[in-house]
Amino acid sequence: MGESKKIDITALATLCRSWLPVFQAADHLRNIGISGVLCSAEFVSFAEIQAEANAASGYTISGTHRIVTLAVRAGLIEKNPEGGRGPLYRGTERLRGVLAATVKTDALYFIAHFEEIFNALNKSPFGQ
Repeated sequence: MGESKKIDITALATLCRSWLPVFQAADHLRNIGISGVLCSAEFVSFAEIQAEANAASGYTISGTHRIVTLAVRAGLIEKNPEGGRGPLYRGTERLRGVLAATVKTDALYFIAHFEEIFNALNKSPFGQ
């Protein structure tokens, strides 16, 4: 028989506490439709972020500001270090990675929970 491995609960809890805000912030950015704006290579103003959030989901300025602040603290968005007239923001590599991970997770969830669609089409979910 193989040797069983013990899980370090304290390390797992620490890992969850560190990554939970990151995924929550990324989910908020996706829900209000501004993750695409922030993933561009250029810095964008808060006014542009707010305009996109308002057009996509009707978010208010204070709601968008809270989400952007949460994303900055989670390391998903960085502020323009030079400052300038008003803060400018752009997404980090961490944001791109988390969004890619959530898209893959959503696709796997869809395949796992809607296998009957593939069966109805007489196709294998993992085949062509």
